[in-house]
Amino acid sequence: GTTYGYVYSSDPETLDYITSNTGPTKSVVTNGVDGLMEADKYGNLVPSVAEDWSVSKDGLTYTYKIRKGIKWYTSEGEEYANVTAKDFVTGLKHAVDSKAGGIYLVQDSIAGLSDYLSGTNKDFSNVGVKAIDDYTLQYTLK
Repeated sequence: GTTYGYVYSSDPETLDYITSNTGPTKSVVTNGVDGLMEADKYGNLVPSVAEDWSVSKDGLTYTYKIRKGIKWYTSEGEEYANVTAKDFVTGLKHAVDSKAGGIYLVQDSIAGLSDYLSGTNKDFSNVGVKAIDDYTLQYTLK
């Protein structure tokens, strides 16, 4: 359906799940948006948008295969577009450019991200997140 009902302690400040990490906002958006992985009922990471992934031998490159057929929807519930690897690259750039509250959690983990945040590097393509093709996403860590 297109209706979601729940009782919250306050209204969400935004539906921009990238920029907010407040409780009421997180509660709403985590029920409407999937990530690459999710936690099962035992707390184990299991595939969500990613159908499969691999880690390089040195442990610094993570490559995710995005499931085909996953869609973005408008607020009216109309199908909008396919979810692709580029959406995750765009999402990280949006988080950084909007100074999202939780960006500190990854800024020292993803290669080049701290330099982009500080302005030392002004080219986001030097940050360690790449869409290899429509359904292959790669993160390079420090």
